[in-house]
Amino acid sequence: MKQAVKKETARSGDFEEYLVTSLKDDPELASEYLNAAIEDGDVRVFLLALGQITKARGMSNVSKTTGLNRENIYRIVSDKGNPRIKSVAALLSAVGLRLRTEPVKPQVRRRPQPAKA
Repeated sequence: MKQAVKKETARSGDFEEYLVTSLKDDPELASEYLNAAIEDGDVRVFLLALGQITKARGMSNVSKTTGLNRENIYRIVSDKGNPRIKSVAALLSAVGLRLRTEPVKPQVRRRPQPAKA
């Protein structure tokens, strides 16, 4: 059982390393990754993705750029994080991204048709 856990941890570590390397070298991928996290609709998923991108770009570099200490950054992107928009904007800017909005197409609500007798 312990071997299976070790193998799974190694695989998870390999993927994490691959993801961080990919996000570091490809700003378009980082942008798409973060947009997919936003579309998920769960703030924790967004914060996890932002944390991975921040790690990929170098936590020390991001800390220097934003003026936020590393502990604060880790807290912001944790699954219990509840960051202010100012902090999120600073992190995004430090990793070369920005937050944008777009209009949502309104859903057309149709009234139920009366039953024909």
